[in-house]
Amino acid sequence: MKKLLALTAFAGVALACPPPQKVLEAVKFLDIPVREVKAVEPMEELPGVCKARGVLEREGATAEVDFYVTADGRYILPFVGEISYKPSPIKGLKEMWITSLRNTGLSFKLGYVSEDGRFYVPEVLEVEKLSENGTVGEPQSAVEQ
Repeated sequence: MKKLLALTAFAGVALACPPPQKVLEAVKFLDIPVREVKAVEPMEELPGVCKARGVLEREGATAEVDFYVTADGRYILPFVGEISYKPSPIKGLKEMWITSLRNTGLSFKLGYVSEDGRFYVPEVLEVEKLSENGTVGEPQSAVEQ
């Protein structure tokens, strides 16, 4: 089955962040001891990422902590450290990687960035489902896998 990697651009667009309750449910599901999420705000310097402020409770002590989630709420990024850019197989785009602050061996590819600063989120689509007649128009930024 052919698949197509489609890239959705987010340039200068403030992405909506998930509500605090959804983030709280996600961290509780992962057994992260956050008892409350006070706020979730988009990060201008990292399109597609939101900064969450919560209350961490561990062994009777509490502390306010910041952690990060993707704008779609699908991934929790507890300790964002270094942001790096690597070459990609897609002409004109670089891969944006986030490395964990606490464990530098953990990296997460967030998306792609063009030379003019546009951010692209990857999404894999099945070619057969894109069109009823089986044809697909030429996407502006895509690579066949």
